[in-house]
Amino acid sequence: MASSTSRNTSQIKSVVRTLTLIEALSAHPGGVKITALAAELSLPKSSVFRMLHTLLEFGYVRQDPTTERYALGPRFLHLAASVEHASDVRSLAHPLLVELSERTTETVHLAVPVGTHMVYIDKIDSPRAVVMASRIGEQLPLHCCALGKAYLSLLPLDERRAVVDSLPLERRTARTLADRDALLDDLETCARRGFAIDNVENEEGVRCVGAAIRDERGRPIAALSVSAPASRLSLSAARKAGPHCAETAARVSRELGGAPA
Repeated sequence: MASSTSRNTSQIKSVVRTLTLIEALSAHPGGVKITALAAELSLPKSSVFRMLHTLLEFGYVRQDPTTERYALGPRFLHLAASVEHASDVRSLAHPLLVELSERTTETVHLAVPVGTHMVYIDKIDSPRAVVMASRIGEQLPLHCCALGKAYLSLLPLDERRAVVDSLPLERRTARTLADRDALLDDLETCARRGFAIDNVENEEGVRCVGAAIRDERGRPIAALSVSAPASRLSLSAARKAGPHCAETAARVSRELGGAPA
């Protein structure tokens, strides 16, 4: 076990201050003024102001324009919901992911959206000799992985467009859809057929097919995918695997009490 001294030397002071501020705000559900908060934290008012306004910009803090009090913002509700969904989704989906992997003989992933990425929360390795080097906790950009495209495709159209507009659309391979209109067209195709294909768009030599999982309101909250070396999973084979992914995603959605497609 690491000593308290080694833990302290590895801490980043600005991060510790910000986390301490967040915890202090959580004790004031009705909000608190900056002067009182600075006094409570024994920090300069200017430092607290900078931290608050950075958090405010990202939605982690809100300010009442009338009272000028600060409180935790709606972004924390989103993160809390993501954690809760992730726990429920993983436990309910796992046996169905195993079935899908056995059916396709390929690697199956489960992921949830966090910001502009999808994060793996479960993985079933392929029984075949060559397996995917992915790991739980790994993040993939929304716009170029089958998981992310499946998730985006089930968002309401206006929201889908707004999210795409906010993404950097980094070109990861020569096939990445880095053009906004091209990506939106592909997402519309994904929405119609019920599954998405990452046609070697995120990683060279890897092809994936995925489908989104819905909650009780019909909103996407997670996605699952089948991944394999592109040499083994051709585009036509990915299209054939798509309905299996969609069927499994629908079963997980029903287990969660999710609305039908």
